[in-house]
Amino acid sequence: MVTHQSSIKTWSKRMKVAALLVLMDADASSAVLRSFDDDHEVISLAKEISMVGTISDSDQEILLNEMYDALSIQKGVVSGSLNLAESMLIDA
Repeated sequence: MVTHQSSIKTWSKRMKVAALLVLMDADASSAVLRSFDDDHEVISLAKEISMVGTISDSDQEILLNEMYDALSIQKGVVSGSLNLAESMLIDA
């Protein structure tokens, strides 16, 4: 089995998602995987999960801080809109 031993800072976004799923409660991570409509994506993430290996305490902290930063960008009252959806799709 090949596992990632380098610092989490160098991991791809897909590998970081896999690592987050590993850190989550099994029920929560299963719920996330069930939410995908694309079986290929689930299989791809499962492959990444199998390669995560051991995540050090410091890498866990780095990963969770990255996630927190990503989630805390919007502060205060936020709302969805057609313009927001269009902007997100264009950016994607």
